Amino acid sequence: MSDSDSEEDKGSDNNFESAPEEFDDGLDENLIRDDEDRKHLEQMTEKEREQELFNRIEKRELMRTR
Repeated sequence: MSDSDSEEDKGSDNNFESAPEEFDDGLDENLIRDDEDRKHLEQMTEKEREQELFNRIEKRELMRTR
């Protein structure tokens, strides 16, 4: 019982630790860099903002697949 538990724990820890190290695109979980970037997005129209966020998602996915 303890062997399988410790193997599962190691696997989940390794997955968690390696994910952030895969790449750092400078964006948080909401696809925002910092307060200045947040203000810039808030000044955009809804359509412009949605397009920008979509572009950021696309770029992030490309970085993950490399």
